[in-house]
Amino acid sequence: MNTVSVMKGGHSHSHNQPMEKRAVAEACPCFLHYLHVQRLSLFFMLMGSHLP
Repeated sequence: MNTVSVMKGGHSHSHNQPMEKRAVAEACPCFLHYLHVQRLSLFFMLMGSHLP
């Protein structure tokens, strides 16, 4: 429910700040990918340290 309202709000205000919205849209996937890679590397590091 919250996401729908956020999407509607974003669409209604998109013409006010298009550059900012575009920057966020482009940065989010990269940031999520970075977090995912960091989580994986941390996971493997922890697993490796527990190996005999």
